[in-house]
Amino acid sequence: SVYRIADGSDEYIWVRVSASSVPQRSGRSLFYLLYSDITEEKIREQRYNNELILREQTVDGKALYAFRFNLTMDVMETCTVSDSSPYFDKDDDLDKVLSKMMENVPSEKQRNEFIARMSWTALVDAYLGGCDSVEYECQMMRPGEAVVWVHNSVKILKQPRTGKHTAFFAGKDVTMEHVSADMLHTVAQKDYDFVLYVAVSTAGSIPLPS
Repeated sequence: SVYRIADGSDEYIWVRVSASSVPQRSGRSLFYLLYSDITEEKIREQRYNNELILREQTVDGKALYAFRFNLTMDVMETCTVSDSSPYFDKDDDLDKVLSKMMENVPSEKQRNEFIARMSWTALVDAYLGGCDSVEYECQMMRPGEAVVWVHNSVKILKQPRTGKHTAFFAGKDVTMEHVSADMLHTVAQKDYDFVLYVAVSTAGSIPLPS
């Protein structure tokens, strides 16, 4: 059993209580109670839960996909897929999931770089090397053969209670950011008085004065 108790000051600590009995020759039994301070464990667990909630809440409307993967077991735990994303099967291991995603990446170079950074082996090696997050941007095809820039990110967290490792994957459409960067570069290189980009697919525009 786990309890939260006062430690004699204004603070509280978490303790785990376990009991065991030892039979005696007399026929009676001696009972032992063991109290363990697990405050640090509960703090780590709360931090993990807060991070879990934060990760779930930060998936915005630009997200093309988001899923949580148990790296230790190599199985998917949850998956949020938009209508324009690749379809995932929860029975697939991580490399199978990434293989399906790569079917939508037209560039062979970007496909190879993506796998090199985000495969199961690559993520485990990165984590063991002290890196708990990986990011990579590449172009992906969406339905209708539209090509968009996607910011792919992975965050790895260790579950305090089980010791297993969870990876949070998310892909965000950052096409407009790339367009804006290209336009600024063009404006810096050329002597234009005015540049206007009209995004037909989103009925938006970005005026950039020189």
